[in-house]
Amino acid sequence: MKKLLALSVALALAACGGGSDKKSPALTGKLYGQTFDPSEMVFSGPRSSDSCSFTFSGTTVAFGNSALILGFGAQSGVCALATDACAGKKSFPFVWGLVATARLGGAAQPLTTGSYTVYADITQAVPTNPLDPIRAAVFQGDRTDASCVPDANPPAATGTIRIDALSASAVSGELDLTFADGQGGFLRGPFTAVPCAGAEFDACLPAPPACTTGTPTCQ
Repeated sequence: MKKLLALSVALALAACGGGSDKKSPALTGKLYGQTFDPSEMVFSGPRSSDSCSFTFSGTTVAFGNSALILGFGAQSGVCALATDACAGKKSFPFVWGLVATARLGGAAQPLTTGSYTVYADITQAVPTNPLDPIRAAVFQGDRTDASCVPDANPPAATGTIRIDALSASAVSGELDLTFADGQGGFLRGPFTAVPCAGAEFDACLPAPPACTTGTPTCQ
């Protein structure tokens, strides 16, 4: 009877796909022709401003913006770069992204869960009705050289990002990105990012920090 019961349980687990060999989906990718499977996933924000502006054809346009920055590294170092751009890491590939909700001529809209289109150029995110909020994201791959200098022409990504949960302690969701690096670059799968303490950015002009005191100190 015990043998029959054990056999029944084993068959039930196999039929349901159970067992120790089943692996959970992971965030995996390829960047600059090399495997890029992030082990560090961090975020900063969201941050908002009601007083953003840009100039187009001589006309200044006001807008409100809420933005979230995400960073991914196959090794630790992304958060360190975000908090001190002059403390460089040599030969280091990473991915950074911006998820934003903007509104022309109005107050900043809160960043919410849901899907966002990832554009190669954020200026491509144009709503059908100019008064509607813009939900958009931009991501790019990057890497530093042996002198800790970032790539002069980092490849942009297109695709989608879905945010499932957004709090002060974690941001989780799923990425489906394709990089224009000419080498089949991609980043796909679920992610859970943790806060990058000390990382700051301008809500109106979010961007990774640059070293302003000369050549970064390489590590």
